[in-house]
Amino acid sequence: QREIADSDNAVQRIADGVRAAVHWSGENPELFQLFEFAQTDERFAQAVRAGRATLVNDAVAHVKDAIAEGLIPDNDPEQLAHAILGVSTILTSEYLHHRHADPDQIADSVVAFCLGGIGVR
Repeated sequence: QREIADSDNAVQRIADGVRAAVHWSGENPELFQLFEFAQTDERFAQAVRAGRATLVNDAVAHVKDAIAEGLIPDNDPEQLAHAILGVSTILTSEYLHHRHADPDQIADSVVAFCLGGIGVR
């Protein structure tokens, strides 16, 4: 698996980041369960929100680069980063942790959706 910073292409860095996140979650199911619990308990909810904010901020940098490079439309980078996180989180939770699908297939699905949407014509 390649490092996110290895690519000069911002869209490739976004895809690499998504793939890394899906694989990390698959390799650490006990931490996934802990995070699921933590977000429902007020004692830990702030820490979970802070962690998500860090993930979003990391993605925002790559989204801004992709917009500047003309690789994706000029939209709100923070909203796009939240959308990437949301799709990644839900698909990983449902298909990787609850249905035990293949991490590569889930990562491919998340990347395809985040980069191409639902394909409305």
